[in-house]
Amino acid sequence: MGAPKGNEYWKARLFSGRAKIFEKPEDLANAIAAYFSDVESNPLYETQLIKLKGEGGKEMVKSFKRTLARCTTVEGLCIWLGITLPTFLEYEKRKEFTHVITCAREIMYERKLEGAAAGLYNASIIARDLGLADKTVNATSLKATGIKPIEWVAGAKD
Repeated sequence: MGAPKGNEYWKARLFSGRAKIFEKPEDLANAIAAYFSDVESNPLYETQLIKLKGEGGKEMVKSFKRTLARCTTVEGLCIWLGITLPTFLEYEKRKEFTHVITCAREIMYERKLEGAAAGLYNASIIARDLGLADKTVNATSLKATGIKPIEWVAGAKD
């Protein structure tokens, strides 16, 4: 049996919608720090097989686990926090949360860039994710803009 027609039960509610997961920026900052800590303490593993020559020239295969660094992402953070990306973006719009989320994004950017530079991550994937790209300019594209390319000649003076 539903509520009677014309009722005004909705006026008795304390708030609209569900409660926010993070009421204060400090709560979100602590949760983000916990995510970063979790990523560092739970690396990925890769099993590699190596062929070795043992006694008498017999070949042996040994396996070992290699530790791989995990990459931090906004999507991974959202999953870890138990929220969706649109919810995360809504928190980012709130003035009191802007600083916390900006810091988290900067930390993720720096980790990805350093990890790619050190060879921990695939550099081309990280470059695409970070919006970095090698741009080449050729004479054909310059001709379309009306800019004349500079011709460098060995031994020519500037």
